[in-house]
Amino acid sequence: MDKVRRLAAHDIIFPDGTQKVLGVVEIAGGKVNRVYPLEGEQARTEWVAGTIELRAAPDGSLTAYKNNQKL
Repeated sequence: MDKVRRLAAHDIIFPDGTQKVLGVVEIAGGKVNRVYPLEGEQARTEWVAGTIELRAAPDGSLTAYKNNQKL
């Protein structure tokens, strides 16, 4: 099983341009599993200053990027 990485950011931008403010992106195996609101401090969550951009992969899954670098 892939290790789950939780990243919190002030802004999360989806492929369709919609924006979520103060959210958490869960990533496993290089793909986004889940995006949800940040509701208080959560254990094992990394803070990413600024914006996380979600991009659609060819298989329809989402991948997360910060400054054009895959997270």
